[in-house]
Amino acid sequence: MARAFAKAGAAKIAILGRTEKTLLAAKKSIDTIYPTTNLSILTADVANEVSVKAAFKDIKSTFGSVDILVSNAGYLPNIKSVEHISVDEWWRGYEVNIKAPSSLSKRR
Repeated sequence: MARAFAKAGAAKIAILGRTEKTLLAAKKSIDTIYPTTNLSILTADVANEVSVKAAFKDIKSTFGSVDILVSNAGYLPNIKSVEHISVDEWWRGYEVNIKAPSSLSKRR
């Protein structure tokens, strides 16, 4: 999605993710093709509100307001019957798929 925004001419893009290595690879790829786009990467877990709050503070100090937010993180717990899935595994799915988009949209 970030690549599509860069291709469309977005001047500033911030990418948020849990894994710095993945974010750096995406940044390198986009910077190579679209060198005029100002691309910022931030490491954070969308299910952790403190992490999200810190990331958005950095985004706003770098770019100002957020015009477009794409929330596409998702988590699928192991598909098992209720008696065989751990509550923590099920709860992680809830936090990433339900709680995180709500938290992210409040930060805009």
